[in-house]
Amino acid sequence: MVSGDEKIMYWGSVKSFKHIILLFIVILIVLPIIAAVSLLFKSQKLSDELNTVKALADKSTINPILVDKIESAEQSSQIETPVAESESIDYQLDYPDLYATPVAKKLSKGEKKVYLTFDDGPSKQTPKILDVLDEFQVKATFFVVYKNDEFSNSMYKEIVNRGHTIGVHSASHNYNKIYSSVEYYLEDFNKMYLHIYELTGVKIDLFRFPGGSINSHNQSTYQPIIAEMIRRGFTFHDWNVQSGDTTKNVTKELIYNNVVNNVLKRNKSVVLMHDILSEVATVQALPEIIEEIKREGFSIDKLDATVAPFLFSYKN
Repeated sequence: MVSGDEKIMYWGSVKSFKHIILLFIVILIVLPIIAAVSLLFKSQKLSDELNTVKALADKSTINPILVDKIESAEQSSQIETPVAESESIDYQLDYPDLYATPVAKKLSKGEKKVYLTFDDGPSKQTPKILDVLDEFQVKATFFVVYKNDEFSNSMYKEIVNRGHTIGVHSASHNYNKIYSSVEYYLEDFNKMYLHIYELTGVKIDLFRFPGGSINSHNQSTYQPIIAEMIRRGFTFHDWNVQSGDTTKNVTKELIYNNVVNNVLKRNKSVVLMHDILSEVATVQALPEIIEEIKREGFSIDKLDATVAPFLFSYKN
């Protein structure tokens, strides 16, 4: 048994210093070995993930899209393509024909331009909207929902035949369902995509999320959903001007003021309007809106996949 005096004599002795030095040397040797083994395992894991991505690439072309700002830094921000989690990659194999060909985005050069967009159609208001657009010789964009009656099917075709852009909004427009997972979103999107194609022959490459790309219903899923849709080559557009045409007791004067006053604040505007039966005021306000926008030197055009989109910013 070692006495207290012997312990005291040991610490500070040459022997204790030798032991400390040996321990230090062992630590210097062992730690790098442990680190190397850890790096080896991480390297193997990354290699496995890379092989998985390569296997997917053999089945489809993964083309990230460069999204450019169409507004100043104070009014919009560029978003980064979120990366889908590797363990949730199964849905990337679903709907193998649900792809669009990515195209380069045109940079804004300061031109004064307005894009009128109509969500939620077709409806009994669609022919009236189309007639107003024809009267002023302007083109617009219709983000449509699923309907399968004779009149609605004729309106999908009429939108295309009159030279406007048609894009997917949603089949069900059921926020709780479509935003519950990437799988449910793809199922809903594919149904609307095929419906448009079967009726019009158009393979759309443009869409708008119900409620916008970031809303209170998709806080936990918007990043993987957006990542998957961009991976598949589709372009989506949010908006930076709201008409307010779904406001209770809305008037054509209120819609006119909302659109015109906000359009005049910027060079490029994506205007949110609605094509639904109850929105009589939207059709009533549309001629005066177009007249005033043109009077102020703005051109009016339809969206397509080459237009750099206005996108809601990701939350930190």
